[in-house]
Amino acid sequence: MADTKISALSSGAPAQATDETVIARSGANYKLTVANIVGYLGTPITEANGGTGESSYTSGQLLIGNAAGGLTKATLTAGSNVTITNGDGAITIAASGGGGGGGDVVGPASATDNALVRFDGTTGKLVQNSTWTVDDSGNVTVTGTGLRFYADFSNATAANRFCFQTTTANSSTGVFAIPSGSATGATWRAFNAADPDNAGYIDILAGSTAHEIRASKNGSGTYLPLLFKTNNATQMRLNTDGNFGLGQTADANIKLQLGGTLAVDSGTSIHESANGTIPSGATTSAVGYQSILNTAAASFTLPTYAHFYAKQGTLGAGSTVTTQYGFLADSGLSGAGTNWGFYGAGSTKAYFGGGVEDASGKLRAVPQSGSAKTGSYSLATTDVGLFIEVGSGGSITIPDATFSAGDIVSVFNNTSGNITITCTITTAYIAGTDSDKASVTLATRGVATILFISGTVCVISGNVS
Repeated sequence: MADTKISALSSGAPAQATDETVIARSGANYKLTVANIVGYLGTPITEANGGTGESSYTSGQLLIGNAAGGLTKATLTAGSNVTITNGDGAITIAASGGGGGGGDVVGPASATDNALVRFDGTTGKLVQNSTWTVDDSGNVTVTGTGLRFYADFSNATAANRFCFQTTTANSSTGVFAIPSGSATGATWRAFNAADPDNAGYIDILAGSTAHEIRASKNGSGTYLPLLFKTNNATQMRLNTDGNFGLGQTADANIKLQLGGTLAVDSGTSIHESANGTIPSGATTSAVGYQSILNTAAASFTLPTYAHFYAKQGTLGAGSTVTTQYGFLADSGLSGAGTNWGFYGAGSTKAYFGGGVEDASGKLRAVPQSGSAKTGSYSLATTDVGLFIEVGSGGSITIPDATFSAGDIVSVFNNTSGNITITCTITTAYIAGTDSDKASVTLATRGVATILFISGTVCVISGNVS
């Protein structure tokens, strides 16, 4: 149809009606009407002939391709936080339900996989990358140095402070620190200044060979004592020099010092008590308190060296102490085969500047045993170390198998005449003689000293015959 054209009819050609078109082909003129065209293409024009197949629409309707390869009329469906308004020849799409920004949200050209998204600015339209990542298992990783976690940790109302709490109902919360890989230590540390490189700190270390509570410092920070408090009061204090105070601050020259007001129960107060069980493996010895003090390797003289020192304290106004002991061995100390209230082994000596007494009195003196004897009296073990005074009408008997080797009893005849000492003991000698005596005579105002060699043998010296 290279020679086909549309042109006006030549002069003398038939007149055209409305909606007619003339097509000239090979010198001939052809009329083409709208009805012919519509009859061929269809009303409306079908999809096969390049049309839509639709003749009417509602506001907001669009033609969308379908699975059959044709076209379907449809409207847009709104998603979360989005509203769609179908107008006359227009469609309006807007954010809703809390979306503050309008228009598209724009991010960086690239981002870190699994990184948490952060808003960039305040428009609500821009997002940016972050150093926080959450992997598919929920593990959180933060990269970078010198980072801080900011929250309200110091609100005046404790319940309003930031806290860690388990998601498991009715369960306790534990916050943990663990080492990485094959490492064997983890630490919780708190500083007392905003610059950790120049601050004092305390930390708790879980190590491979020991666990530690450490008070130390970095840089220009200060070493500080370690305090243990209960009931809002300091109960124990460990100074930076290692001196430890329980109930008070330890003096500079005292390694361990106990003080404060003592507890009381049933009328009794005890400052400290060693109360434990000796295990079955202790077959050589057991010690409740041991003191081993060493001197420094230096040239110096130490005037005194006391392993135990009892010193007078202050008696408060109005208080009265009836008896005071520097060292007291309880009367119930009797469970062993042999029981000593005080024992000095080897060549150690005992020195008592104020004298020594027992239940009968001073040991350097010879106390009297009771009152003067005015009748017949048989010596008893309670008389050992004492003297017996014999008054008018009195007499003395030495019993057999009563005393032990080394026991001594003295007898004083405080009458104007001689008295008889009857010797019922198996063997009795007058000192310097070799004959057994059944009785001896003690002269007036005379003294006889009876030394027991054994329970059945004694020697009598003094004013006797």
